Amino acid sequence: MEELLIKILEGQAKADIQLNDIKFELKDMRKDISTMKVDIENLKEDMSNVKADIHNLKEDISNVKIDI
Repeated sequence: MEELLIKILEGQAKADIQLNDIKFELKDMRKDISTMKVDIENLKEDMSNVKADIHNLKEDISNVKIDI
């Protein structure tokens, strides 16, 4: 009976350790996702800036054509 109880307690201890490991992994994943969201927003802003630059270049080219 004691051996069974010891095995149960050991199993519970292992399960607790695994649960804590999973919690830490989830915490890290949440941080990674948060970082990814910021990166995506920065990329969106960069894309918007590139579009504006392209638009400005098109205007400059049009102005050069008019000058020629």
